[in-house]
Amino acid sequence: MPVAFFAGSFSILITWLFLIIIFIGLGLLIQRIFGLEIIDIDQYLMAFWMGFSFTILFLQANQSLNKRKKECL
Repeated sequence: MPVAFFAGSFSILITWLFLIIIFIGLGLLIQRIFGLEIIDIDQYLMAFWMGFSFTILFLQANQSLNKRKKECL
């Protein structure tokens, strides 16, 4: 029983670490597009939130477009 608990907790931790890396990478990409050249720890923290918010924006826009497509059919 404890092994299954730790295995499940470990898989959740790995998933969150993967998502954090993805959000930071996406945020750094957005910052690079807007001309950021100097990167320090503050920029990494900002990059996480920019990547997270861009992901939410993309998912909501995609959902809205799918609703419009269904209404047209």
